[in-house]
Amino acid sequence: MAQGDYDLLPHQDIKRLRKQIKELKSQAGKDTVKPDSLQNSINNLNDSINALIMIFKEASKNIKSGTGNTTHEHLGDMNSHLVNLNEQMEQLLKHNEEIAKGILVMANLIKENQTGANLRPRARPANNNRPRPVPRVPRPPQKNQRVPLPSFEDESI
Repeated sequence: MAQGDYDLLPHQDIKRLRKQIKELKSQAGKDTVKPDSLQNSINNLNDSINALIMIFKEASKNIKSGTGNTTHEHLGDMNSHLVNLNEQMEQLLKHNEEIAKGILVMANLIKENQTGANLRPRARPANNNRPRPVPRVPRPPQKNQRVPLPSFEDESI
């Protein structure tokens, strides 16, 4: 027997590989598309694209000529909507005018109060320059030092 560069494979592995090859060959035949159906699909796509082009051409002509399927009913709805918006804007303007008048009245009242009173600024309460009390922090007991227990009579705690 000649020694070659090959490995011995178990019989089951060889069967499994042959089965996989057969499956791949059968799937390859199923995945291919027949030329007739591919040509039909391309023709259908071409017809659809031509129909879209015609629609765009007609829309372009309608836009250029200013004609089309527009109805005046839409314009009537828009007109009533604009009238409604106009009324609301007028109401807002009236409210804003009333608010502005109220602000002016308040500003005049404030000016009158300032001119009637002394214009010098009010004196602030004097800060007592005394130091604030520092809270007492208990220190930890040192070695061999007894810490007295707090009593109820002692108020320092």
